[in-house]
Amino acid sequence: MKKILSFFTRTFSRFRPRSIQSVITLSFTSVMLLAMLIVSISLYHLFSESAEKSAALSTQQIVDQVGLNLNSYIEDMMEISDIIRSSLKSDIYQKDDLPYILNVTKKLRKDIATVVVYSQRGNVIISNPRGVYNKNYEVTQQDWFITLLNNPVDYIFLSPHVQRIFEDSHPWVVSLCRASAYYENGKPVVFITVVDMNFRTIE
Repeated sequence: MKKILSFFTRTFSRFRPRSIQSVITLSFTSVMLLAMLIVSISLYHLFSESAEKSAALSTQQIVDQVGLNLNSYIEDMMEISDIIRSSLKSDIYQKDDLPYILNVTKKLRKDIATVVVYSQRGNVIISNPRGVYNKNYEVTQQDWFITLLNNPVDYIFLSPHVQRIFEDSHPWVVSLCRASAYYENGKPVVFITVVDMNFRTIE
């Protein structure tokens, strides 16, 4: 009996410390893992929120810059169309002046894709540059053309779109369309000027 008690005593004394050590080790490991998990989650939310704010700020800056560029280009396009309109007033209008006016205008602004002057019937009076016109493009069916014919003093700004005037050229452009009138044989005739700016230069 004494031998059995002695055996259990030795066994207990041998494994008990190890059991406590295992519990401590397991507890410490669990606490460390929990701490690492909490820190990881906190860092994830922190960096995620920071990345979202940074992306939002960057996007807003891009939008603001594009807005400023668009406003600048709209003003420039208005000035260009004003030059054409003032040069085509009824008292000084000469058809021979149109090529010179458009050439000078396009040389002043390299970012101009196209300047086109349409008659009220949709015929191209002149354009710069010249090219093979797209036969499938019916300008008289366009909403902006119809609107300008009904209100010649108005202007319409067209958001970025693919230009369809020519057969072999389809750049992305923004357009300013304006209507004016001149007199031919004493009768008022409406013409529409379209200034296309290359959208790539605005981005």
